[in-house]
Amino acid sequence: MKHALTIGACLLCLLLNTAHAQQTGTYTTYIGGKAVVVDHWTATTDKDGTLKTVAVLGAPGAIASQRAVTVAVNHRPMSFILRAGENDLIAAEFNSATVKLRVHG
Repeated sequence: MKHALTIGACLLCLLLNTAHAQQTGTYTTYIGGKAVVVDHWTATTDKDGTLKTVAVLGAPGAIASQRAVTVAVNHRPMSFILRAGENDLIAAEFNSATVKLRVHG
């Protein structure tokens, strides 16, 4: 009985864990065998299931010039923004069957 309570308490702690899952990586786009864009990305999942990815984009060996942020809830996209500095280049908000798209220009 004592071991069952200990195991139950451990399982409860795992279920109530507030830690966020996070993954990072790099993706390189090649054209004609030459690296043209390098993405450094981070994907974070909150305890409520919200997934947020942030990617910084730039030429290999250069300072990142753009940033892309995507948010998804329940495996469905909610928003996407592509920024250069502080300027939004493209922004999209997803709502059921509609998309509100804003393009800078």
